[in-house]
Amino acid sequence: MLRKGLRKLHSFRILTIATLTLVSLGQVWPSIAMAKPQPIDERPISKLKESEKSSDEFWVPAARVDNQKPAKIQLVNKTQETLEYLITTHTNFRRLTPGQSVTLSDFQPPVFININSLKDSGNVEYSVTVDKQSNVATVEIKPTIGQGNRTLNLDKTGAIYLY
Repeated sequence: MLRKGLRKLHSFRILTIATLTLVSLGQVWPSIAMAKPQPIDERPISKLKESEKSSDEFWVPAARVDNQKPAKIQLVNKTQETLEYLITTHTNFRRLTPGQSVTLSDFQPPVFININSLKDSGNVEYSVTVDKQSNVATVEIKPTIGQGNRTLNLDKTGAIYLY
């Protein structure tokens, strides 16, 4: 008697699984059958002209100086903390106190300038403006709660990138 009950229960499970499978396929199958193939875009992929190839291919510069004239970079500390900065290939770390500004010159691009908080208590972001007449890029360094910036890059084309 117990065996008959178990066989019926087992048969009922198999029947339930089969029914659920068929119902599921029945709901999915019409949507598969009704799907239309999408046309393939046959347009050719345009390539950059040789004159367009530079570091601008993937990054958008924050600003640009005239690379035909000597450029200067003015750092302005708008934070409440002492910062340290350096031109990676030219100088050791130097300090920039709150409210202080310094103008960097006598360098050849490409130039990477690292700027960090001495206390590492927060992140900073850079705001860059360029005076076209004097070819001076002013970098205001401000506190931020976001990811912020750590490096400014002036490349050979005069483009200024922030990382």
